[in-house]
Amino acid sequence: MRPLPRSLSGWTMAVFGVLAALLGLLGLIAPDALLTAMGFEPIPDSRRTGGDHTLVFLTASSMAALNMGVYYILASPADWQPFFRWTAPFQLLTCAVFTLAVITGRASRASSASVPREGLGASRAWP
Repeated sequence: MRPLPRSLSGWTMAVFGVLAALLGLLGLIAPDALLTAMGFEPIPDSRRTGGDHTLVFLTASSMAALNMGVYYILASPADWQPFFRWTAPFQLLTCAVFTLAVITGRASRASSASVPREGLGASRAWP
């Protein structure tokens, strides 16, 4: 396997992978820092109620982001074009879902930071 990507789509996948992995690690190590970066005000543990599953959800999402980031990082130097093509429809779907979440008020504008990255990533995923 080559140490570096060979194409623009490979580099895009590598950058996306590194970002996903780093944000996943941040969510696992310092969940309040990730919430702050996403535009949310963290709630101190002393104020959380018994039915508040925010940290469990954040842990699961962060672990998924870390795993996904590693997949992208490993696929990028191999210039695995079929993988790149498979990611594009899902990045477009993510872009659409987050856009609709902001439009309908389900998510704040601050939490929509991933929208341009997903849309651009989808366009670059095609070799």
